[in-house]
Amino acid sequence: MAATTAPAATIVDNRTGDATSIDARAFGALKAFLRALGAAYTDEGEADARLTTGQAAQIVGTSPRTIARLIDSGRLKGMRTGGGHRYVMLSDLMDFDRRSREGRSAALDEMRDVAAEEGLYGNADAVSEYLRGLGQG
Repeated sequence: MAATTAPAATIVDNRTGDATSIDARAFGALKAFLRALGAAYTDEGEADARLTTGQAAQIVGTSPRTIARLIDSGRLKGMRTGGGHRYVMLSDLMDFDRRSREGRSAALDEMRDVAAEEGLYGNADAVSEYLRGLGQG
């Protein structure tokens, strides 16, 4: 039986939520694709791709302004050039995207647990009553 290796990266379709883990060879192909888009690479060789906010936004399916805000707030690790342009490393973008998805998943799990505890599934009257109770707080 062949030994399995850990995936080099996970690609997530932001429209469907479908996730696909890729190996080092596929990750290399992704980096080549990014190079074709004009992404710059670090001085350490092809270890990581440096992306503009526009390129990062295309990858995760958001706007360049959102990427800039995430960098400015410190939620996404990024840097500024001497001219003030922001950029982010592909590995940092992928890590941020993974952590964001995990956080959203945990929050949804918690909401499901609360809904189940309150008996809100399949009971529209209970949902209405619960929401009215929130407004009286």
